[in-house]
This record gives sequence, structure tokens and C-alpha cells, in this order.
Amino acid sequence: MQRRTFLQTAVAAATLPPAARAAGSPLALLPGLAPLRGGPVTPASLSGRLVVVTFFASWCPPCHAEFRHLNAIRAGFDDADLAIVGINLFEDFGGLSSPAKLARFIDRTRPAFPLVRGDDNARRAFGNVDRIPTVLVFDRRGRRAWHFRHAPGAHKTHVTEAELTAILNDLLASPA
Repeated sequence: MQRRTFLQTAVAAATLPPAARAAGSPLALLPGLAPLRGGPVTPASLSGRLVVVTFFASWCPPCHAEFRHLNAIRAGFDDADLAIVGINLFEDFGGLSSPAKLARFIDRTRPAFPLVRGDDNARRAFGNVDRIPTVLVFDRRGRRAWHFRHAPGAHKTHVTEAELTAILNDLLASPA
């Protein structure tokens, strides 16, 4: 299984835009991750677009609120300009989840964007993600432009629609 994921990732990386490959963007890993909802993520679905990547788990209370904001973001931006991908990570942390709980989370939050199953390779590729929610925004060339990490003890638990909208609008206004 590990070899298959590596080969899928290598093929996906070869079909990303040259700028994303040259920058060593972790976005090249996304097409190799197993889909949970919304079908597979493809290089074509990411090419030339801003990409928001969120790491989540069904047992994470801030992730529920964040998905409402991400759904609003998805509705407010043209598909040609923006892709959003949710990566399920730490789902088995502390025995807090089950396949049924993940299914309920997906049913309740109704993400308007694809979800994929994360693994240690994805966690490392996106900057050693160690907390959820973690959100990263990539520019049209696949370069990381912004990130949010829910810090221990922080009052701010997730990204809001307003702040993410401002960031995305700034990136869209910038030359590619």
C-alpha cells in the first residue's frame, strides 16, 4: 500500500503545473490520498487555483464551526479561482472516533469540498501538522501563502469566513 501511494504521488506531482513542482509544493501529495467524500483530488482540480487545505477530525469541536465557514467560502468564490480540500487526520486520537462518528460529522457539516484521508506523509509534507484544525492557503503557483494552527490554550480555535475571505481576495488581486 505504501508503494502504491508513493507511485500515485509521483505521477500526480508530474502532472501539476511546473511552478508547483519546482516549489516542492505539498499539494503534489493530495492526488495520492484516498478520497473520503467528493471523489478524488486531481492535479487538474488544483492547477492555477488558490487552494485551501484544512486538517480536521470528527471529534474536533472547532472543526465543526470551521466547516461552516469553509462551506460559505466555497459558495462565495468561483470554482475556477478556488479549491478547498479537507484532510482527515488524527481521527483515531485517544479512541475518540469511529467510522460511524466520522460519517455523522460529514453528514452534519455537509462539506462542499472534497475530503481525503490523511497519513503521516501528508502531515509531514504540510509542515509537520501536529494540531487540528490547521489551515493552509496556497497561491496559484502552489506556494504556501498563509496558515493557521489552533494553538494549545488559544482563544481563537478556527479560521473564520471573514478573515479567510480577506486573505483569498488579496491573493486573487495579486499577479499570478
